[in-house]
Amino acid sequence: MVIVCGIVAVLSTSVYLIFVNGNRLFTLQNNAAIAENQALKSSLVMQRELREARAPEGLDLQPIEEAGIQSIIFYADISDEPVNNREEKIQYLLHNGYLLRGTAYFDNDSQSYNNLPDLTSYNPGADNPGIQVMAQYVVNGVDPIFYYYDQDYTGVENPLGYPINLGSVKVIKTHLKIDVNSRPPEPYTHETTIQFRNPNL
Repeated sequence: MVIVCGIVAVLSTSVYLIFVNGNRLFTLQNNAAIAENQALKSSLVMQRELREARAPEGLDLQPIEEAGIQSIIFYADISDEPVNNREEKIQYLLHNGYLLRGTAYFDNDSQSYNNLPDLTSYNPGADNPGIQVMAQYVVNGVDPIFYYYDQDYTGVENPLGYPINLGSVKVIKTHLKIDVNSRPPEPYTHETTIQFRNPNL
């Protein structure tokens, strides 16, 4: 009887461990799939918005206000019903593994744009007004998310050096690396190449 109880206990433990490990693997794979899908969607959104970059009419502004390694600020008409009939001011920023997006709108009274939300203040689980999470588990480290090219870009040139001459930027390449648990397999990578639609940019 004691032997039978011992065998049952061992089998029960084995079944439990198989269930726990299987559930853990399923959760990990599910989270990875969600993160990869989120990265794909965010890349497509960035591609669509950056393609529409243009300087707001009548203001002494360039289409791209800031061109950083892991941050970009630009102007584009991205809404079906534009606020105050003006382009939006948009920022993308990598912060603590999150690719974040903030938007500011033109204020007719001051004839200037409102401040962008402080994306570096993002706190997961808290109320973060004006801040949208585009992707998470981003593991670019110090590697750029944004690469900038001039009008001579054919696909083989090196990106422009820093500081970026904002007026020279005609093509932007985005590069996102996603990894849920920092273990094999290699991080999921998604790239897009964006050429501005406005020929007068």
